[in-house]
Amino acid sequence: MYDIQYPNLRAEFGRKSLTVSGMARELNMTRARLTRMLSGETELTFSTAAEIQRRYFPDRTLEYLFGEKDRTGLHKEVSI
Repeated sequence: MYDIQYPNLRAEFGRKSLTVSGMARELNMTRARLTRMLSGETELTFSTAAEIQRRYFPDRTLEYLFGEKDRTGLHKEVSI
């Protein structure tokens, strides 16, 4: 699995058996570009995050998918 920096998004990928390659193809971008975005190497734009949520996880919020847990185990928002 690619190094996806968002724990909940990583879990949802597994639940739905999604691949970064397949998602990138459907989002009309290269696998390398999407991988860099999801790993935090480059900025994940709001429009890309919203499109991922809308297409693949309509029952999940952006905050859930792209949030990360802090040291207390509570979710905190990250800027996208």
